[in-house]
Amino acid sequence: MGMQRRRPPYARYGYLALICLWAGCARGPRITPDELLAAYQDSGVPTSTAFLPKPELVWQTKLNSPPAALLPMGPRILLVTTHRGELYRLSMETGKRDSRIWRPMKTAITAQLVHGEGPVLYFASARDEELIAFHMGAVKKIWTQKSPGITGRMTAAGGQLLTASLTGKVAAYDTADGRLSWHRQLPGRIYRGVSVFSNLALVLDDQAYLYAFPIKDLSDASLDIAETGDPPPANYPFLWRRQLSINPTAWVSTGMGQLILADSDGRVLKVDPGSGDTIFHIQLGAPIYSQPLVTDSLVVVATGAGEVLGLRSSDGAIVWQVQGEGLVNLPLAIIGGGRPRADGTPLAVLVPFARGRLLALELATGRELWRYDLEHPIRAISVTPQGVVIVQPRRRLIYLRMYPPPGHSS
Repeated sequence: MGMQRRRPPYARYGYLALICLWAGCARGPRITPDELLAAYQDSGVPTSTAFLPKPELVWQTKLNSPPAALLPMGPRILLVTTHRGELYRLSMETGKRDSRIWRPMKTAITAQLVHGEGPVLYFASARDEELIAFHMGAVKKIWTQKSPGITGRMTAAGGQLLTASLTGKVAAYDTADGRLSWHRQLPGRIYRGVSVFSNLALVLDDQAYLYAFPIKDLSDASLDIAETGDPPPANYPFLWRRQLSINPTAWVSTGMGQLILADSDGRVLKVDPGSGDTIFHIQLGAPIYSQPLVTDSLVVVATGAGEVLGLRSSDGAIVWQVQGEGLVNLPLAIIGGGRPRADGTPLAVLVPFARGRLLALELATGRELWRYDLEHPIRAISVTPQGVVIVQPRRRLIYLRMYPPPGHSS
């Protein structure tokens, strides 16, 4: 095995280092990681405050170009990337831009990712067939790789940036210098990109074959290769491959030690991540167009007919179901924090209906906590520490607060 690379000094600050170094790019004094950490902890989501009875509108604005992604940088900053290749910050307090506009790419963005261990954004350009790493602290590109056809989700894990393309190529690049670590050419096309489960990279091709590749540390893996030590970068071996009874455009969801797939034919599968064997397979009466939400005890899915179901994660049995109104084609989100609050406030599922309704359901029971109706359809949402940002047609952006402001006595 090769030598282990030292982690960069900013890595220990993780996600907060990204916030800090990006803050240094805008107007005003730089903030040290320790100062930012204190500010972040003081102004995050209150740990003993219930949801507001109904979300409150904080601001609405109109962007200059359609957003590719909205990335909350703590409670006060929203990072915006656009399909034009622009990059800038919005204030969560006012909805106004509080930094200059950077253009790390001159062409369209087809996928993007914020690496959680450092202040780096990764962009893929379909037009230039490039993969670019952009350092926000230095405000410059740190490496570029030619990589045509990247689509779907890019994922960073184990010091590798994992990508997949429509041509069937799965590749891993070193996050520090962009060097190609390994790749594998699959016979089928790939639509959804790469998902990560523990130390596995998961890819579903257009023949409904699910592949599991080891991300790193192959010395303990039983691989069918003759070589010892590091495998060659080409024809990288997979740990297992299984053809599933699933649509090749199915969503692959991971979390809480579980691997779930759901597709537009209404099928939901739970798969053993160690072998690829199917644990359960259920058929719903309507298509699924949104990525399921996976928790320790429940898998929550929403259908194209507006039905939301909580399925028991052990066997797929229906625990609760709620009939909503209209299509759900955006990912569901967990709100209320990572665990129940001190005052008993439940964890909840946020369901965005395409026509313009947000519905919050209690995770354990499906009980409705609140609903919020908008005047226009929902194109995308991004959950923040205090609320949710909503993208609507014609570049509209709306911010709703779901919790009382810090210092507010409910």
